[in-house]
Amino acid sequence: MLSGARIMISEYPNSKELEREIKELKNLIEELVQEDWNLKKQLEERLKDLEEALIDEKYGIKATMLLGKYRHNNGYDSEVLLYVNNIEDCTGKDPVKTMYLMGQVLLHEYFHSFYYHVGVGSRDRINCVEEPMAEYGSLVVLDSVVSSGLPISTEASKTLAYTYNKVKRKQKCKGYIAAYGFGAYLYDNHRKDYRELIAEYANVSRLLDAHGRRTLEYKYMVYPSYPDSHFEKFTYDKLRCLLATGIKSAKGIKTLTKKVSKVAPVITHTSATGGSKGSIAEKKLCQFALEVFRFLKNKGLLGYLESFVTKKRNPELRTLTAPGVFKLVGILNDGSRISRSSDWFMSETFNIGSDTYYLSTQWSEVNTNTHLHFDDLKNMIGHIYPKKFDIRKKDDMFIMIEL
Repeated sequence: MLSGARIMISEYPNSKELEREIKELKNLIEELVQEDWNLKKQLEERLKDLEEALIDEKYGIKATMLLGKYRHNNGYDSEVLLYVNNIEDCTGKDPVKTMYLMGQVLLHEYFHSFYYHVGVGSRDRINCVEEPMAEYGSLVVLDSVVSSGLPISTEASKTLAYTYNKVKRKQKCKGYIAAYGFGAYLYDNHRKDYRELIAEYANVSRLLDAHGRRTLEYKYMVYPSYPDSHFEKFTYDKLRCLLATGIKSAKGIKTLTKKVSKVAPVITHTSATGGSKGSIAEKKLCQFALEVFRFLKNKGLLGYLESFVTKKRNPELRTLTAPGVFKLVGILNDGSRISRSSDWFMSETFNIGSDTYYLSTQWSEVNTNTHLHFDDLKNMIGHIYPKKFDIRKKDDMFIMIEL
């Protein structure tokens, strides 16, 4: 929908919210340990910006023009608004540049819609997290069109060049707009792995805690001012930590369909940094296994496993076995032993045939007598989806990719 209205938005929240943010940031700085001195130094600069903004805000709100907006209503009459007059003002009413900017703004707002509908959970989006991800999404889509060789690729190239510079310049802004500029950094440094990053954010976009420690560490790196260039990678690492936290807390992550992305479950993997060797890795692998089974459940494919469910000597314990194909001892168990060993099983149930099963929590990346191996999961998916999916460990993630 096009609108001729000239809508302005504040670059900062109201004075009451600013005071809350200042207090929040002060508390965060006080909590930082000595090893976080780089982060502490950056956050102290953001604190000064907020305190100055509070003084200025009391004499008049700093505002910027709103170019577009995604407005949802539980998905039934959701709409994207483009504020044409504002877009024209930004381009000096140049018709060609206006067309370029309208295209990028439209993609930006579509990504808000995408993140809203793909993700699960009831929390509102966090603007300082989502806005750079929407900018990033719009730029990588344009980049994909440029690389496609289609007749429209020439115009897409011009649109990308013009709008990329627009996003890049936001890095010099203050207030909320500064966060948008991080989208240019993501595009510059992570355009090749955009599927994984966008899918990872989409899965948890509505599960993130706006006041959680990881959220605040990232938020105040991109707001109310942009990080110094040598802190951009540091800021990206904070974003990945935040997304990993969201995945860890997720209890019902949806996977992305083929219409949206070729990425199925994406679960961040972190090497063990304390406790028993491999404990953190095993926890992440266990979470990934749960996502895979949810994926099969959502696709209606758990029934394919029924012929592989067999009773062992202990009638309470059922396992999945298929000689020569895969062997997953203890992957699914009925609920009769839950009361005695609840830490063996996840709380979510899976129905195969007429029986209800719980997914085992005993997963590992190394072969042991008591744990399930990562390769077993790969073999099972290979049996159910011959040559359709590849499960692998890539960098710091477990991923399942459609071939």
